[in-house]
Amino acid sequence: MKNELSKELENFLKSNPKVLEDLGTKILKKDTSKNKTFEVKNPDALSSVGMIKRIAMTFLKHTENNKKPLPKEINYYTIVGHFTARLNDKNKPLTQGQVSKILSAKSLPASDIKGMIAYKKLKALDT
Repeated sequence: MKNELSKELENFLKSNPKVLEDLGTKILKKDTSKNKTFEVKNPDALSSVGMIKRIAMTFLKHTENNKKPLPKEINYYTIVGHFTARLNDKNKPLTQGQVSKILSAKSLPASDIKGMIAYKKLKALDT
């Protein structure tokens, strides 16, 4: 039965070269890379941990997105911790709209970088 279906399909494709060409172009045009666009459905909704991780990965090592290099003391966990703290802020939590603006920027906002460095210095005083 399986052999019969493959023969029928082969005959069909041979008799309809336009269908075969369309199938081939669809397969070749299929994007196998990850979707790099960021779609915000509700800009006022709270962001998620995945969005925060995306911010960290976007600006940490990817030099084409980051025009200004980050200071040496800022690493992945510093960025994730900073934006998680902003997400958990009771007065003004991090929203999806803010995440979208951050991701569309060429570098992390200066206020966030200053906040991360200040926190690192504060933690260094504790030890």
